Amino acid sequence: MICAAVDLGTNAFRLSIVKKTKKKSKVLKRYRSIIGLGSFMDSQKRLLPPLSYYKVLDKIFSLITEFNVEKTQIVGTSIFRDCKNKKRIKEEFKNLYGHELRIISPKEEALLSSQGALTKMNLNNLYSVVVDIGGGSTEIILNKNKTPIGFLSIDIGVVTLMSKFNLRENFTDNNLFEIQNYATKKFSNKKLFNQICSTKFDLIMNAGTPTTLAAIKQKMKIYKESSITGYKINKQYASMVLNKIKNIPAKKRLKIPGMEKGREKVIIYGLIILITILNILRKRVFIVSDSGILEGLIYKIN
Repeated sequence: MICAAVDLGTNAFRLSIVKKTKKKSKVLKRYRSIIGLGSFMDSQKRLLPPLSYYKVLDKIFSLITEFNVEKTQIVGTSIFRDCKNKKRIKEEFKNLYGHELRIISPKEEALLSSQGALTKMNLNNLYSVVVDIGGGSTEIILNKNKTPIGFLSIDIGVVTLMSKFNLRENFTDNNLFEIQNYATKKFSNKKLFNQICSTKFDLIMNAGTPTTLAAIKQKMKIYKESSITGYKINKQYASMVLNKIKNIPAKKRLKIPGMEKGREKVIIYGLIILITILNILRKRVFIVSDSGILEGLIYKIN
């Protein structure tokens, strides 16, 4: 069976087309595009999709047709949950593309992301924590034997943080301190963190910020997923990259090997969230995963 999973996020849209058999799955096509959809919500919390929203969706559905996909799962996350006109957005989606857009809850988003992130992981500890830094929210999932036993979904992501502080370049030390202080307050006083820190665990981070950081560290000119998943990065390196690029104009960040187009605008905020979480979890090293919601969705298709 050929199936497809589509993850429509606050910052990026992703597609995975997979051929599934009883014994294994083979990826036929992966596609993603950074739209920054979270920047297109007005003061009344109405989502006003840009032209790029339709162009990327047209591309996604042309690929689904090209590969003769038999089953498709399409989910929308934080930006679609938060907008006031979600009913109209879903109706338009169905009319244009003939598919249902399923807007998932924070809990389902967390569980799908965790399941997907752990699919290719060989862990050292009984417990693991998966962190998904998204565009509109961040999910933190505590697992035992790769089975979720607790989760948090916090309404802070790379796009929402950028929208709040409205800075893309020329960050001063005071700017960074203010943003990190705000992020720390958003993550503070959560009981799950006490539970996490009281045990020994592997820390896995997925989504765009950690995968971009891994690509930068390996100086990738062409992104290679197999070199990303399982790669280990320490907090010292993340802090070094943050300090190095904070004063580089957004457009010039694209010249850094490993920087994905579209990511250059929000990478500072992603790194701040990432470092904040490492501090709260008292963790020095994390493992990168290139898998997440898409892989979680594919796993559930039968």
